[in-house]
Amino acid sequence: MAMSLPPEPPPSIGVIEDDLTCSICYCLFTEPKDLDCPHVFCLQCLQKWTRNKPIVECPECRRTTLVPNGGLASLRTNLRLRNMAEKYQTHGGRKRSSVPRCEIHEGEAKHFFCETCKVKVCRYCLVVDHPRPEHEVKSVGHSVKQRKQEAEKLLDDLNFNVDKCMSEKAIMKEILLQIDADIACEYSKIDERIQAIIFDVQAKGNALKLHVRRNFEHQQEHIEEQMQYLGERVKTLTGAHAATQKLIQDTEDHDYMGKHELVVSSLHTVLNTKLDHKTGPSTESSCVFHPGASISETLLLGQLTVRRELQLLAEFGKGSCRKAQGIASNPEGSISIADSSCGRVCVYKFEHGEYRRQFCLGSSKVPPGKLINPSDIAVGQDDRFYVTDRSKAVVNIYFPTGRFERAFSTCEKSNTKAQPVSVATTPSGQVVVGESNRNAITIHSPNGELLRTFHTNIEGVNQIATNGRQIAYVKTDVGKVCVIDFESGETEVELSVANATAACFDDQAGSLLIAKACKQAGSGTIEQYCLKTHKHINCLAKDLFMPLALTITSNDKLAVADCLSVKLYNIV
Repeated sequence: MAMSLPPEPPPSIGVIEDDLTCSICYCLFTEPKDLDCPHVFCLQCLQKWTRNKPIVECPECRRTTLVPNGGLASLRTNLRLRNMAEKYQTHGGRKRSSVPRCEIHEGEAKHFFCETCKVKVCRYCLVVDHPRPEHEVKSVGHSVKQRKQEAEKLLDDLNFNVDKCMSEKAIMKEILLQIDADIACEYSKIDERIQAIIFDVQAKGNALKLHVRRNFEHQQEHIEEQMQYLGERVKTLTGAHAATQKLIQDTEDHDYMGKHELVVSSLHTVLNTKLDHKTGPSTESSCVFHPGASISETLLLGQLTVRRELQLLAEFGKGSCRKAQGIASNPEGSISIADSSCGRVCVYKFEHGEYRRQFCLGSSKVPPGKLINPSDIAVGQDDRFYVTDRSKAVVNIYFPTGRFERAFSTCEKSNTKAQPVSVATTPSGQVVVGESNRNAITIHSPNGELLRTFHTNIEGVNQIATNGRQIAYVKTDVGKVCVIDFESGETEVELSVANATAACFDDQAGSLLIAKACKQAGSGTIEQYCLKTHKHINCLAKDLFMPLALTITSNDKLAVADCLSVKLYNIV
């Protein structure tokens, strides 16, 4: 029975060694003998192969050669290959390596590798225990070649990653240079302003410089951390490259078989370590200096508008939120939303977004305190909840436990119909309410007593926010966001922002954050506008589902009611 041996070529270790290597023993030729076909094999290898048979079947092409009367030794010796092999070995070429022997078939070399069983086998094992097609069998040399090629491909990936890291590092170096130029520019504007006013404002100028430096240092620290990480990444990649290259070159074929899986696993581990660029370094200045309007007794040297960036920390409420339309941060460490589709208020734990409780579920009879279509929520200093409901003409007040306390109207006269849809609280505890059917914003005491009413330039308010000094209100259908003085009600800012749904003050940055929910779900954004210049500064977040409300928490995080979930961002 003719044995079915794999037809793959012998291993290629180099052009010269390949020509001088016997495809049976995979060692340099010793007494190479020519067969009738173009192939050549060692005399000793042919003797073991034929086992005194009168005909030699070529292991490569299966062509037969008649054994001469003098035996295999009488076959023509290929003197050219023998001399070349001897010279190659004399000048430091590869010596004959020891081939593992079969434990079952005594004296037989394991020249083949069963890919199915992942073991080296001899030619007799191919027929008995590893027959084809059930088993995929190749020569050891071919299997080694394939594995080395796989490792070499990973080395190419390492080189690509090294180039990528070096390129990003160069870009960050350019950004650092641009930051230095921005710092110099802002310093120059500040110094010019200082020269135009009296000597005693120098201290204010130095304070502003310190503020600039701190904001730019945050941006620099972020980039320097990324550069340090890229440097370490390059070191890791180049180290892995060098170690793997040395192992491939120095390890003999049969030894490499036992190490290959570990080599590939280590390289995959190195390559699968991804770069962490959540937001990426910005080339824009992190703050801009705005000169004061005039020199007076109450001298205003100027103020800074800080360019913000957002980093998504968590998203929660998926599956439990049906339409998160209002949002508030509780001092106790939780976030509350007004879910208008379910007629309830949901409370989540701040740290991990863990669902804590709900209250005010509506019913068919709708008793006092029960909600039908809650549109907004706010939390006062005493942790009480203030909730507006589009289906009612009052603002409901709830204890911190969720138990209904009372309701109050926003109208001075009982015969006047009001529709409160949005509510906010000031740091001092006052309650600000916006109405959708009147061009009015009302200010109330913590218990609901009406203190004063402001009439707006735009009829109807969709959402309001306050910082205790100013009130911002949004009218979505006309694309307007206005800011009025808290005491006088005079308009200070009027912005045209299409698809605006909500706003909140970012006092530390001197800006207003505005949520936009486009008609197509999934294209919502959070935008930053300068309160001083009324200009757009930056798009802080994209691809939100439908942001309907936002608030800055007590620990300076931005919480966004994104209709079907709540997103929590770190503000930098």
